[in-house]
Amino acid sequence: MDIELTAELLVDAPQLSDIRLAPDGRRAAYVVKKGTRSAIWVNGDRFSWGEGADDQPRWSPDGRTLAFRSDRTGKAQIYLLPATGGGEARQLTDEPGGVHAFAWSPRGDRIAFTAPDPHDPPDPQVDGEDPPVHRLRAVAVAGGPAQTLFGEPRHVGAFAWSPDGAELVFVARPSPELDAATQPCSVETTGGRSLARLAASPGALRWLPGGIFHTGSVAMAPCSSSCLYRLDPPARVAGGDEDCLAGLCGDGPEDLAALVARGLTTVLVRIAPETGAATPIWAPAAGEADLRDASVAGEHWAAVVAYPDRPPEVCIDGRSVARHGFADVAWGRQEPFLWKGADGLALDGVLTLPPGAAKMPLPTVCLVHGGPYGRVTPGINPAPGAAGWSQWLAASGYAVLQPNYRGGLGHGEAFAASARGRVGREDWQDVLTAVDTAVARGIADPARLAIGGWSQGGFMSAWAITQTARFRAAVIGAGVSDWNAMVMNSDMATFEAALGGGRPWDGSGPHPAALISPISFARAARTPALILHGREDARVPVNQGIGFYRALRDAGCAAELVVYPREPHGFRERAHQLDVLHRVRSWYGRYLG
Repeated sequence: MDIELTAELLVDAPQLSDIRLAPDGRRAAYVVKKGTRSAIWVNGDRFSWGEGADDQPRWSPDGRTLAFRSDRTGKAQIYLLPATGGGEARQLTDEPGGVHAFAWSPRGDRIAFTAPDPHDPPDPQVDGEDPPVHRLRAVAVAGGPAQTLFGEPRHVGAFAWSPDGAELVFVARPSPELDAATQPCSVETTGGRSLARLAASPGALRWLPGGIFHTGSVAMAPCSSSCLYRLDPPARVAGGDEDCLAGLCGDGPEDLAALVARGLTTVLVRIAPETGAATPIWAPAAGEADLRDASVAGEHWAAVVAYPDRPPEVCIDGRSVARHGFADVAWGRQEPFLWKGADGLALDGVLTLPPGAAKMPLPTVCLVHGGPYGRVTPGINPAPGAAGWSQWLAASGYAVLQPNYRGGLGHGEAFAASARGRVGREDWQDVLTAVDTAVARGIADPARLAIGGWSQGGFMSAWAITQTARFRAAVIGAGVSDWNAMVMNSDMATFEAALGGGRPWDGSGPHPAALISPISFARAARTPALILHGREDARVPVNQGIGFYRALRDAGCAAELVVYPREPHGFRERAHQLDVLHRVRSWYGRYLG
């Protein structure tokens, strides 16, 4: 018998991530996170037993040892356990600032890692002085002190071992600040060679016998489709035209594999280093399943697979080896939602209907994803954040429409780049035509429509209520209201300038950003809005929510502002996550019934 979905079930649901397949192809290690705690599991059995956060499981090349990161003694350090499990994990590193990322050497005798220098913020703080850059270090698996491989005062990002284990390739940029990732960087080796100068930092590096490869964007700039490059000779080898590279997942010494986002589905492919040709390993049909994470080792593969009728599972070679969560909940029914934009462009999204829903039309919430370079795919996603709102609202009787608008992931470069300097334009029309289509098909009740979202979805919701009065309620979660202010205050200023179309110091104006900022049109808003924001949000600072709330109140529009202390862009505290879920459903219930 199905049980009712509660806020507690959503908040406490296990989150599966970072899957890694053992070299023998029979065992998959992955992270199971519940709240602020996480542990390493292998094929459905718990493997690590720390009291804090254990993550980044990595098999040794011979498969006999599993390394992972844990903060059980304070700062995150590298620990080792025999692959057979049992016993106490052996702590390998003792970095005062903790370990950020690590990788086994091909011979399995050393582990390279990045770690910040010990750092006490100065008082007063001088911008740009004494930043806690990440150093590249290595430690012998047998034990002993770590060796610094790159000691210059530059920040080390992605790195990878050479096939023979003699050296590493790494990305170096001037600053550890997040915004610096969108600025020029160098690719170097620990052998002292400078290999390339790139316009932006790569997301990942792989050094194979056939060359060095890295992920990046087609334009090597914000608001651009992701793809795969070869470093020398420099060339784009896969992804980015009609689809998007969603991450590298080859873990064997010669495996170049990737997840590729194509519309509503994610395909696991093997990429030929010489030609870039992609051979499908597993390609589910849209709506059948979706790969959330994957690992390839030789002829075998493992993945976290999401389904539209049950929580995600861990699979090896397509066979389920572990189930986590609760399958006996009355889940809302998911199905692909296809429509055409105002200009005739084919678009896709996901529709979630209440459990057992038969009578239509229904009160409908248009739930807009963040990013904008994000995407919604069919698949149950029990989670405390906005990603879990669809099932939460469907359980209360709402149809939930989630459109994949222009600027997002899964449709290539032209689709992604359309958001550059034009947010609130074609993307907004895509959202609007999706709602129009749901009404025309008899799914959505035109008299009971609402909108909501988090981050870029929060911006779209704020924009919506300044452009139309057709929505009866809105929830604006950590949403942008003023693009000029975002450039001045966000931790991703370069990215925000690309979205907003400029910077406030680019002359006296009028500035392009003002024409696509909800704050400029707040006086026209009539839709009751619930504004939710974290006090410590560095991505979309809280003044974005406070300013828009004041503007709505001045315009006589019903609005409520809730600011959560200590919370960043994504909320962490369980009590706050529960509060958000209850407030969101209560707000829609007040105005939609």
